[in-house]
Amino acid sequence: MAGTAVPSGVGPLPTASAVDHVGFNVPDLGRAIAFFTEVLGFTLVEQSPGLAATTRVAIVEFAGTPIELLQFHPAGETPALPGLEDHGGCHLALTIGDLDAAVAYLRAQPDVRLVREPDQLRNGRRRVFFYTPWGATIQLITPRVTTVF
Repeated sequence: MAGTAVPSGVGPLPTASAVDHVGFNVPDLGRAIAFFTEVLGFTLVEQSPGLAATTRVAIVEFAGTPIELLQFHPAGETPALPGLEDHGGCHLALTIGDLDAAVAYLRAQPDVRLVREPDQLRNGRRRVFFYTPWGATIQLITPRVTTVF
């Protein structure tokens, strides 16, 4: 509404001030923790049982960004993940200095599959997408180039 004062925060959502974490639902929490810590270099910060008997939770962190790994099996179901280009599909993007070295590293990992070969965006950045062992999508992308005017 025009003329309405917005409470302190960074946007129109009252009192919102930051992104707390990003979450991934995973089929096997132990395997997901191992992948994020051993393959991607995240640090395990917290692990606990969830509120329900069928839920387990862990927080891993990389460069100050917390990622929640949630193993949640309602009624024993494990629904298919939406694909990268499907509605509801999502990905985690990590800034990477040497994309070629990172891709070579990923190719050597037994449970990692590239979505497609690395490509270059119009802004000069290069990227690649890959699937985690359980099918979630992660992107590696070269740093943003700052333009001086």
